[in-house]
Amino acid sequence: MTHPSSNHTSNEFPDIPNGYNRPIREPMGLRELLEVLWQGKYIILVTTMIFALSTILYTLFAQEWWSSNAKVTLPQAQDYSQYQLQVKQFQPVFDLYQEDGTVLVGENLDDLVDREALFKGFITAFNSNKNKRTFLENNQVFQEFKSNLDIKKSGGQENVTTHLYNKWFSRLSARKADKTEEFIYDLSMQATTKLDSYKMLQDYISFISQVIQQDLLLNLQANITSKKNELLQKKSVLGLHAKQKLEVETRRAEYALKIAEAANVIHPYQSSGDNELFSISLGSKALEAKIEALKKVNNLSVIEPRIQQINSKLDLLSSTQINRTVQFGTFRYLEEPQEPEYRDKPKRTLLVLLGAIFGIVFGSGISLIRSFARSDDQFSVVVT
Repeated sequence: MTHPSSNHTSNEFPDIPNGYNRPIREPMGLRELLEVLWQGKYIILVTTMIFALSTILYTLFAQEWWSSNAKVTLPQAQDYSQYQLQVKQFQPVFDLYQEDGTVLVGENLDDLVDREALFKGFITAFNSNKNKRTFLENNQVFQEFKSNLDIKKSGGQENVTTHLYNKWFSRLSARKADKTEEFIYDLSMQATTKLDSYKMLQDYISFISQVIQQDLLLNLQANITSKKNELLQKKSVLGLHAKQKLEVETRRAEYALKIAEAANVIHPYQSSGDNELFSISLGSKALEAKIEALKKVNNLSVIEPRIQQINSKLDLLSSTQINRTVQFGTFRYLEEPQEPEYRDKPKRTLLVLLGAIFGIVFGSGISLIRSFARSDDQFSVVVT
């Protein structure tokens, strides 16, 4: 007796004859691959043309960017000689004059004319975002670019404007040309046309040169003002000390006069006690003349000679002025700004080539997928 379940299994899975081999899909060889690509040549050609034309259109309408460059290094002595003259005319004010006639040269002003410090100041000013913003806000090229963006008045306008400025800040830069050279820098400006990049770099260098010149002259003025205040304070202290010394000397002479009159010493005499507190060796007549002379002293430098030195320095400061129109350089060109020969963006040839390659790959992919789809259908029929 046959069980029903056995019949059901036999009907659903028929027996496979002995010696029957199920077909196996063979991997595609190079020849078959080339045949598939050749059969899909029109698809590949069309996709290549589409991607290449799309890339060409993009490069034609994409925003162009050009970079103008210059190379600078430490200034030479003649570059900042006019500024050095302005500084060194105040050198006597900072020198120390000793009683034996020797002069100790002050070094306070040396840092102001150090060429490394001058050059570093220029680079720092060039990379300052504050200076970049001031320049861009007054630059016609940037303002036209900004207006063409049509930034709408909205809650995010400030963020958009800030982002725009930050992008342009990065396009103005001073970077080391070589890590091994500490004082050689590349100055760069990127703009939408090669002429604009060239002019903007020139204008920004001129702008920074004016900024650093004014800063250096203001720094010199600050040093001079500080020194003047120091001298005035020192003169005040020495003047007070001289007045006190004059008053003490007058009192001593008055006491000595009283003693001389009491001792009836009229004429000078030689005494071994010159170190006495109230010396009467001058005699009463001489002491009277001394007291009268001390009371008429108006020039305190007679009592304190250092006051005369200070007055001389103050007179020099009063008669010497800083020329704020003086022109000087804080760097030297190794390569002056020039119009760029090649654009930074877009790289048209490269983009078109990449677009064509992507089109070929995309078209080949479509051809292979279609070939695999057809072979799957044929394989299914064979298996069935």
